[in-house]
Formats: sequence, structure tokens, C-alpha cells
Amino acid sequence: MENAIVTMGKARGDIEEIAQKFGYKRVVIPTIFSIRYKKWQKPVQFYLYWKNTRIWDKAFREMEDGSDVVLQINFHNRCLKFYKLLEKHKNRLNFITIIHDLESIRYIGDKSKSDGYMERTKRDEIGILKNSKKVISHNTSMTKELVKFGVDKNKIINLEIFDYLSDCKDLAKAHKDGNIIIAGNLDPNKAGYIKDLSKTKVKYSLYGFNYKEEKSDNISYIGNFKPDELPGVLDGSFGLVWDGESIESCVGNIGRYLKYNNPHKTSLYLSSGLPVIAWKKAAMAPFIEENKIGFTVDSLNDIKKHLSSISESEYKEMLKNVSKIRENLRNGKYTTEALKKAE
Repeated sequence: MENAIVTMGKARGDIEEIAQKFGYKRVVIPTIFSIRYKKWQKPVQFYLYWKNTRIWDKAFREMEDGSDVVLQINFHNRCLKFYKLLEKHKNRLNFITIIHDLESIRYIGDKSKSDGYMERTKRDEIGILKNSKKVISHNTSMTKELVKFGVDKNKIINLEIFDYLSDCKDLAKAHKDGNIIIAGNLDPNKAGYIKDLSKTKVKYSLYGFNYKEEKSDNISYIGNFKPDELPGVLDGSFGLVWDGESIESCVGNIGRYLKYNNPHKTSLYLSSGLPVIAWKKAAMAPFIEENKIGFTVDSLNDIKKHLSSISESEYKEMLKNVSKIRENLRNGKYTTEALKKAE
């Protein structure tokens, strides 16, 4: 029996590296990417999706019976009814599916998505989870939603937080009176709240891509850096985990999604040695509060009040707590524990 892992991206790459140390072998599935923008291309797209399904089917057939197969692909993986493939092979292969994002949760209520699209998305995503031997969910909040969708709760394992491997020996320059750090995708469609940060009367340092410059005395754009470089260049007091249009609350589909997912930027901040600030209703809020690695707020307008109430000794205590989590993240503890439970 040989164990296999299928992967792509930074978060996925970290899990791949951890899984390989755990005894898994990386498997490359050479699927075909299609163009989806014009109606006349639909027949071509259908053909490529069908062909990709055959490519995956062949890859699964070549795997040894009884193998544990870790899947952490995007569920919209350019195949036709991918869940049917898992249904076909689940009696000879043990599929362990790691969730990165669930569009059936993220886009609930999104008017730009048709009812047909949402129905297909939910069918495909939940079908994959139901046909997996084990499912590694982000947290208890996401798990509750999966159970509502009909996924067996006994097969679900909570990751708690994504690991963040880094070869960067330098840590962020963390100091109590520094700016609040915002890192990641700064696109207005995702981080529209940035335009109103001047109202919070707190200073921010921004790191990332898709930034549309805002003229404000309290915002400094530092630049865009590779994921492995970021820990050594961050300079501030706390990392902010916030999404959506408003500084008052995390609203809209992207903001509301924080109630269920583990944002990778949380792991980035902690792996860099920074405590974090998050929305009080976020799924990560209990983890932050219980480990005393930052604080949570209902509104970004509350940050200034919280900052003024934190003493230097309390901030240093947070940094000590962060250092413990940091070592876990950099060593891949959470993924390793989840894989152990899955096997």
C-alpha cells in the first residue's frame, strides 16, 4: 500500500511538505485548464472537463488498493461530477479530504451566483465530502455546517488552524506601539473596509497585492512580498484578520465567511511572531481568546480603546503565548495531528 497526496498553492504546499514527512508520496495529476469566458467555448469546455475526469480516473486506477489518498484540490477542479469518481473508487482507496474553501458556504445569498450554480456547487462539494473516508474541516463552526449538509460528523476532524511553514529565520518586529498590520489580498472587492480606516484613528501598515491607493495619513503601504519573505519584513503591533466592505462588522459574503473558515493570514501573523486582532464573531475568535494571542472586536472602531487598555507586560505575555503557537505552526503540528487522526 502506498499513500498519496494531491496538491497546489502555498497553504496546499505546506500540507504537502508535512504529509511527505509523514510518509505520503506526491502525485501530479496533469489536468487541462480551459477558457470559460465566451458562450461559443462551452462545447470545448465540456470536452476538456470530460477529459480531465478521465485523467483523474486513470490516476486513481493506478493507485494501489488500500492506499490513503489526501485530496486538497479546489473542489471546482475542472472535472465533470468529480464526486462520482470518489464514489467509484472509495471501496479500494481511502480518501482523506482537506477543506481549503467551500463555495457552497462562501456564496450563500450571493445574488451574482445563479440558483443553478449554487445547486451544482453544493452537490459537487458535499458529494466529495460524503464519499471521503475522513474530512479535515477548518474548525467546529465549519463542521456544524457540514453536518447540516448531511456529512457524517464521525468522519470529520477539526484542524483548528492552518500551519505556516517558513525557512525565514527572521521574525516580525513586534512592538506594542507599532502600526496594525494588514497583509494579503488588498483588493477592494475583498478588503473594501480599507477605504474607511481613517475613521478608526489607528495607524496601519499594509502588505500585499491588488492595493488601490487610499489617501490617508494613517495608512502606509509597504509593498508586496513572497509568502516566505513576509515574516522577516512585517513591522507592527498586531496583525488584523478582517474582510468585507465595512469597518463596523464583517459583512457581505466575504466578510460573513469568516464565521466558518480559518484565514491563512492568521497563520501568517502568528508564524511571524505577531499577536492578532480578529472579528469577535469569526470562527477563529475562540482559538485567539483561549490561547491569549491577541483580542477580538465587534468593530474596527473598538481597536483604539483595546490598544490603550493593554499594558506593556500584558503585550509581552501575548508575545510569549504567540511564540508557543508559532513553533507549532512552523513545525506543522496541526496538520500532522489531523493526519494521525485521519489514519
